[in-house]
Amino acid sequence: GVDVLRDLSRQQQSNASLAPVVFTSALALGDLFEPQVRAVLGEPVWSVSQGPQVLIDAQATEYLNGIMLNWDVRTDRFAPGVIDAMFDAFQQQVLALLDDITCWQRPLPVPQPVAPWPPEATEPAGAPTLLHRFFMQAEREPDAIALQWGEHGVLHYGELAQNALCIARFLQEQGIKTGDSVAISMGKGPEQVMAVLGTLAAGATYVPCGIDIPL
Repeated sequence: GVDVLRDLSRQQQSNASLAPVVFTSALALGDLFEPQVRAVLGEPVWSVSQGPQVLIDAQATEYLNGIMLNWDVRTDRFAPGVIDAMFDAFQQQVLALLDDITCWQRPLPVPQPVAPWPPEATEPAGAPTLLHRFFMQAEREPDAIALQWGEHGVLHYGELAQNALCIARFLQEQGIKTGDSVAISMGKGPEQVMAVLGTLAAGATYVPCGIDIPL
């Protein structure tokens, strides 16, 4: 695989050698921590691996007479909630393949990691709301700057909209329904804006609470 990417990079004079998503299989190579190692050093409680230019490293290895599935992820390169939803879908599919042999013959389901924009909000009855105007702007000019903070902090409309929808999906998964109230206790900053937009996109009402007020 590495050779193919290098050949493509040379032929296309591009960065094809980058592989941001990789699958690392250590199956059939023995237990990750042999019994003799655990007998001397004890049971492992934490481990880490790193790969250059890799955003997701999906790993499979033998461990304690079973298989350990692990993802190493650059979390700062993904919108909040996306990786959690992806890994949850991955785990559910692996378990389904183990439990139901017919799953091997069916197409993979494609879950949506972000909340869909509420259909009723796409064509507001009256004048467009501020939230609706925001999403229209994000669709028109996703690369336009939406937020700036500090000396170098910048967030574009497309990124902000994606983050807000991920938060909305998370709230919905926690049982938040249209008309519910969601308390937001955060300092001023881009995360506070994401939380407000995400709450509104979920159909809920946000309740601003001072960070010094106990919840």
